[in-house]
Amino acid sequence: PPCPCLESAMLLDVRTLFAVVTLVALLMAGWICFMAWGKPARDALWAWGLALVAYAASHVLFAMLGAGPSTGLVVAGNVAYSMALALMLLALRRFDGLDTLSRPPVMVQLQLLLPAVLIVLLYPALMERYAARVVTGSLIFSLQIGFILRSLLDSSLPRHGRGRYILLTAFFALLASLLLRALAAAMGWVSTNDD
Repeated sequence: PPCPCLESAMLLDVRTLFAVVTLVALLMAGWICFMAWGKPARDALWAWGLALVAYAASHVLFAMLGAGPSTGLVVAGNVAYSMALALMLLALRRFDGLDTLSRPPVMVQLQLLLPAVLIVLLYPALMERYAARVVTGSLIFSLQIGFILRSLLDSSLPRHGRGRYILLTAFFALLASLLLRALAAAMGWVSTNDD
């Protein structure tokens, strides 16, 4: 018999959590863009707000997947998620006073755009190989988070306050979950899904 303590516990509904996270991302994006209103287009708040919009868009695209994954929706959802991470990196650089008057250096532009290009090029070929697609995506996103963590840990850039530690904790946790997901997929511990 199931544990009686679980009878009164709230069961988590994945669809509801998915909807709530998407809605919260859109609300935060709206407030951040409201705070950025009147500031130059290269202000860090605009990039952070757009990152949240891209994150929410990735959720909407994934929610549109039916029983069989559509190549276009899978690629678009993952590109949107990749762009969310790229915009977060750009926002962090701009919070540090970098890239506010001109384009980022070429190496940074590659860090911002190459992951999304890799998804566009690799995912269609991996549509029938779910585990390989999960490993590939998890590693691409892990690389992007590595760029973000490197920016957060750069000792030459003064970043004061608790915000840095909150972001470090969040991105290290996300990195760990992505690496575990890649390992689980590589070992065959995950079932077929639509992402």
